[in-house]
Amino acid sequence: MADLKSEAIARASGSNFISSFWFLPKEKRRAMNVIYAFCRLTDDIVDLAEERGAGAESARLELAAWREDMLHSLKGNFKEKTPQVLRELSQVAGKYRIEEKCFTGLIEGCRMDIEKKSYANFEELYQYCYRVASLVGLMCLGVFEAKEPKSRDFAVDLGIAFQLTNILRDIRQDAGRGRVYIPEDDLTRFGFSRREFMGLAVSGPGENGDLDKFERLMEFETARAKDYYQKARENLPGADRAGLAAAEVMASVYGAILGKIRSEPSRVLKGKVGLPRWFSLLKVFQGWAANRLRL
Repeated sequence: MADLKSEAIARASGSNFISSFWFLPKEKRRAMNVIYAFCRLTDDIVDLAEERGAGAESARLELAAWREDMLHSLKGNFKEKTPQVLRELSQVAGKYRIEEKCFTGLIEGCRMDIEKKSYANFEELYQYCYRVASLVGLMCLGVFEAKEPKSRDFAVDLGIAFQLTNILRDIRQDAGRGRVYIPEDDLTRFGFSRREFMGLAVSGPGENGDLDKFERLMEFETARAKDYYQKARENLPGADRAGLAAAEVMASVYGAILGKIRSEPSRVLKGKVGLPRWFSLLKVFQGWAANRLRL
């Protein structure tokens, strides 16, 4: 992989996440690009290792080396081959006082994708979501200069909501990689074994009975995700609201994706659910306007 600057990685990703940066001042937008690029590259270590058939041990070693390079970089100890993103991350972490445990916790979350292909219950899944998504929100709080204690609760709950939305959106893609993030006790509750669920996710809509069960399961899972969006809104402190506009923009976009899944659950069995470009832009501006109007 080319040693690109964070902004180039963020721009090339095409992620919905990037649209939330538009309304930030230049320096904060740059910091968010750095955080995004670090998270993207960390996640890619596992995914790319799988794609090239490198095996779990190779992915573990790459992730461990990345963690070591990151820790050295955060202390300002750069090597000749230290990636540009880690050099930039050191500056951002220092300037905005982002805790080291946020970065190491994210890496541990990505490591879970090497070690685990399924989750027994929501408690297990919550830990995964916290590490790969809520910790990203906590990193961003420093950039947003949030001061209120409840802003941390907001970031944690919104991260859980985002990751649950990703999980539901990517059911087919994840099943193709042998992963099922829907908790196994939820599958059992709605009449699925893990094997049956994976078969449905990989092959697409099957018999009506399976589809009916799937839609009931999705109704339950999407309601849980919706509850976390609601909890986040309830925890959003007025004193920090102006600085958290980017988070509200992202909540508007991801909430719309969840709404699309709720309206037609079987859509996720046909592929990744997304938003038309025009509608995504509309949700971006709606999220920004809602933040401004409620100040």
